[in-house]
Amino acid sequence: MAEAGDRGAGFDERLVAAALAVLEDNGLAGLTMGRVAERFGGSRMTLHRHGVTRENVIVRLAALAAQEYRDAIWPALTSPQPAVDRLRMALEETC
Repeated sequence: MAEAGDRGAGFDERLVAAALAVLEDNGLAGLTMGRVAERFGGSRMTLHRHGVTRENVIVRLAALAAQEYRDAIWPALTSPQPAVDRLRMALEETC
């Protein structure tokens, strides 16, 4: 697993994808390291050894969601179009 600077936790795209799949199937309450490890194809102990915890998985997923939102909304915020058009663009991206 590649280091990603998330409180020392080792994350890679496969781990993030596994966590997202667990979140989608089970919701936040069902986001357990056992389920993430199973989807990832490893063990809870392997994730533990790499410093991966439920808390830093949630932090990582929240950061990814925030980045996706910023990427989606940025064109509306920086557009030279009139405010009403920018608002419409922002609402379309948000909803």
